Amino acid sequence: MKETNGFTLVEILVALLITALILGGISSTLHAVVSAEEAVDTAIKGDRLARLLLNRMDREIVSVVRKNSFAALVAPGSSPQAEIILWTNTYGSPRRVEYTWKGKRFFRIEEDPVIEHPPREVPIVGVEELQMDFFDGETWLSSWTKPEVPLGVRIVLIIEGKKYGSIIDL
Repeated sequence: MKETNGFTLVEILVALLITALILGGISSTLHAVVSAEEAVDTAIKGDRLARLLLNRMDREIVSVVRKNSFAALVAPGSSPQAEIILWTNTYGSPRRVEYTWKGKRFFRIEEDPVIEHPPREVPIVGVEELQMDFFDGETWLSSWTKPEVPLGVRIVLIIEGKKYGSIIDL
């Protein structure tokens, strides 16, 4: 009988095949985990943006300056690119805040009449649509140009294809 001091070619090929299968399984599992993490991260960013933006808009709309014969809240636009302009006391002194579209980009523009600086424009990346309705006591309207403040405001944001909403009782 002949004594062997090493592995045969078949044994080496079988070992390489088993190693390749294990590494392929690990690689596909790692790819699936990374893809799932990216999808969750994208969803969380959209949820966070919606929560922050809706909370800020809620606070600003609830704090609208209320004066007789003064249009403190004007929303001439309609869906899907609604716009709103308001005077708010949220930050201590009255400030003019506008949520508006410039092309396909959504902006928040804030102007403090006490401080003589140009208005601060902040792009809000990720917002695809803004829909707003205003309750006058009887029906929901798609725009608001009356001097008095509406009794309620319904806001719907579309961020990365997902719908977020809020109803504000004034």
